[in-house]
Amino acid sequence: MQIKLTAYLFIVAWVLMVLFLLSALTGYLFYKNEIGTTIIEVVTLSMLVGLLLICISYFAQSLMVRCPTCNNRIFSEKEKMHPGAKKSILGFSGFIAEEVIKNDQFTCAHCGEHFYLNRE
Repeated sequence: MQIKLTAYLFIVAWVLMVLFLLSALTGYLFYKNEIGTTIIEVVTLSMLVGLLLICISYFAQSLMVRCPTCNNRIFSEKEKMHPGAKKSILGFSGFIAEEVIKNDQFTCAHCGEHFYLNRE
């Protein structure tokens, strides 16, 4: 269950980062010195706070989730990768998060071992 939570936190962090950048860009491009424009500032600031909290939660979770076979951190890309490891636009961790969320399974990017998650 920990790996599924970490996968969801990874995806939510990326989505919030994109939304934060879009809202910051919108606020920068359309900012006028009027009273009605402060809503963009509030939305951008609240998204930044949310992004920071999600990123801290993801980082803490990702430190605890390890591969049962090779004992490497599953969502870490610092160690040496398996030659057959697949990668998405969000990197190796993004591919693993996608596999976990969609299929309840993942392949360790470090040792290449395939795991099925317990279905509850």
